[in-house]
Amino acid sequence: MFMLNNTISAEDVDALRNDPKYKIIDVRTPGEFAQVHIPEAENIPLNELPRHLEELKKFDGTLILHCRTSNRSEIANHILSSNGITNTKVMTDGMVGWERKNLEVVRGEAAPNFLSRILGM
Repeated sequence: MFMLNNTISAEDVDALRNDPKYKIIDVRTPGEFAQVHIPEAENIPLNELPRHLEELKKFDGTLILHCRTSNRSEIANHILSSNGITNTKVMTDGMVGWERKNLEVVRGEAAPNFLSRILGM
């Protein structure tokens, strides 16, 4: 039941990211968002999306949803459309595709890897 025809490319998102008629919603976890994200993106993790429905219903423009690969953003799109929010687009290929195209990102601290946590590095 996902709206696969309701997609937008990373290049198109990049061209629209400063347009106030569009809001980029990153549905990844706060940790993923802190590591790397699109500069104008707002982080609303998938599991918190239901708490933001009223706020998102008030937005008159287009909501662009994205995650790491677009799996979670497709689920988010389904949740929103099931709640009457149809002004959405899903960014194809997610952050993986965004970074593959070398588009601008904000980088935070990388999460420590397993070995560094064990060794206290």
